[in-house]
Amino acid sequence: MMKMFRLPFSPVECTGGAIALIAWFLPVLAFIFIAVSWGQDFNWDLLNYHFYLPEAALRGELFGNYFPASVQSYLNPIPMFPAYALSRVFDSALVVACGIAVIQSANFYLLFAISYVTLSYVEARRDRVCLSIIAAMLGLFSLVVLQQIGSTFVDLSLSIPVLLSVLLLLLNRIEFRLWRLGVAGVALGAALGMKLVLIPFVFASAILLLSRDGLVRFVLGSAVFAVFGLLGFLLAAGWIYIGLWENYQSPLFPFFNTLFESPFFPQESIAVDRFTLGGMMGLLVSPILLATPEGWIYTETIAPDFKLAMVVGLLVCLGFSRKLSRGRLSVVLVVYFFVAYVIWAFTSFNGRYGMPLFLLMGPLLVGLVVQLFKHRYRYVALVCAFLLQSVPVLSSGEIGWNRLDWGGSVLRLDDNDPFFAEPALIVTSEKLTLASYYSEMPIGSRMLNIAGQYNFPLEGAFSEYVNESLDEFRGATYALGVSSDLAGKTQSQVIESWARINRKDFLSLGLLINIDTCESRRLYSRGQESVYLAKCKLMPAPEEALAEYSQAVNRYDALFSRFEQDCAHWFYPKGGRTELIGSVWRRSYMGKDLNLLINAAGDVSVTSSRLFGSLYMGSVDVAEREGVLHCQGRKLEFK
Repeated sequence: MMKMFRLPFSPVECTGGAIALIAWFLPVLAFIFIAVSWGQDFNWDLLNYHFYLPEAALRGELFGNYFPASVQSYLNPIPMFPAYALSRVFDSALVVACGIAVIQSANFYLLFAISYVTLSYVEARRDRVCLSIIAAMLGLFSLVVLQQIGSTFVDLSLSIPVLLSVLLLLLNRIEFRLWRLGVAGVALGAALGMKLVLIPFVFASAILLLSRDGLVRFVLGSAVFAVFGLLGFLLAAGWIYIGLWENYQSPLFPFFNTLFESPFFPQESIAVDRFTLGGMMGLLVSPILLATPEGWIYTETIAPDFKLAMVVGLLVCLGFSRKLSRGRLSVVLVVYFFVAYVIWAFTSFNGRYGMPLFLLMGPLLVGLVVQLFKHRYRYVALVCAFLLQSVPVLSSGEIGWNRLDWGGSVLRLDDNDPFFAEPALIVTSEKLTLASYYSEMPIGSRMLNIAGQYNFPLEGAFSEYVNESLDEFRGATYALGVSSDLAGKTQSQVIESWARINRKDFLSLGLLINIDTCESRRLYSRGQESVYLAKCKLMPAPEEALAEYSQAVNRYDALFSRFEQDCAHWFYPKGGRTELIGSVWRRSYMGKDLNLLINAAGDVSVTSSRLFGSLYMGSVDVAEREGVLHCQGRKLEFK
């Protein structure tokens, strides 16, 4: 491999002997150790769609089920296959996490190689190797990176082809080889096909394609890179775009539906601006934002990161000292980084989507330190960088989304558990769709989510699918949900309470939960909290319950419509249907990433993926249809 990529070193040559060769496997062991230490990551996305997508693809039903995992139901399943396959071979979640960690450890070696290539002006080979190792370690030393080690999230794994393309394009600037451009194109194109949010790195690659060897090589190299990039993209994603077009008349279904106008989804574009910055000023202060010890800034967890602030600080110092050498590859990497960073910041600012950026900050930091400091001060500066970055890493206290003690399988159900014994229609009514449990259900089962992240209109294609499924699984239709307890109740009491609260969630389908048929499984216990998976049979609702529900829908519809008029700058005019979820009435607004809620007490609030918790807006008297609403500092009274 070293000969193929023409790196001017080998592990044994640089550090000498068999012991050194063994040492080169230490990063793999380190990744495994970190994965084991963190505990089992029982994250929301795992339960929602990480295992649903590969299972549905293998069954040939990826385009047959209608929104079982809400809007994530039609993502590319290929990145989820390694974790899914490991879970099918091994019953232990611990073994699966170790296998994922081994794959993810490739990031270390790629970061090392990128740094080694960009430090070509460092004369002492041993220095160059040591600095490259430090660069790889610094790149990985971020909470947004560390919390994915051993997890089913795919962003750290998809960073591998992105970093591979960066390495090959950097090497190609040293020695022009068309095969490198072809491999780099395939790698980056495949990564983009598996996750479109990696598009900033496609545009940034133009910086690395620029050549000092003349226009002909630039045009030829760009053409080879583009052709093979398109090939990689089509190999990874062509099949799913064709399938979505054939089944839903939109290659990106259900996203960007104001553009593609698929009849199977509301004519709205789903907002994906959970973390996006507020314009140019937000971009300028983003190094400070990344260092802020709060959640929901660039990732859901508290994950402050000082590395970008250090990169910017070093660049300023280099600018004033006039030590920045324009011809060096480390400077080219800086330009590549900031082009990708700006595009990422304005398109998502989601830390998981920008994972390669956080990794590349390691080689950037080391390259800038080497240019700014003399030999004897370089390592002192890098030690200071580690110490500064260790403050947020060691003090945040949040290593993952939901870490548990190790035990059982990835989904915490035994293989022979009869919980899903017969083919059935499983219906969910919460944001956590639990669609990954589809992989535990017999072939022939179906899943349906009627009010997950968004409440979809019950007409058109959705209505046809629902009616067809209800007819097919008459007598074998179940509600599925998760319930937790902190009050020391028995398992049966917890499940009965969940069933009573959510009993009416399915009245829009003409169904009610039959409380006497509920089953449950304990998923995990942590401290005083116990979390259960509940399954209850759904039965036809009596006529009086349906009439009462219809009247309530009309009352709340009128209130929601009035809110839309009075707070037009808050709400998108095309809202979804009015829906009862537990004891709360809701209407969602896909174009604004908002949900408008009214609880049983008449309190009105707004929730969003960008808001931690909810924003109180006022209260109403539902029976009298009157009240007071506060809308961005403006008090609105209505009757």
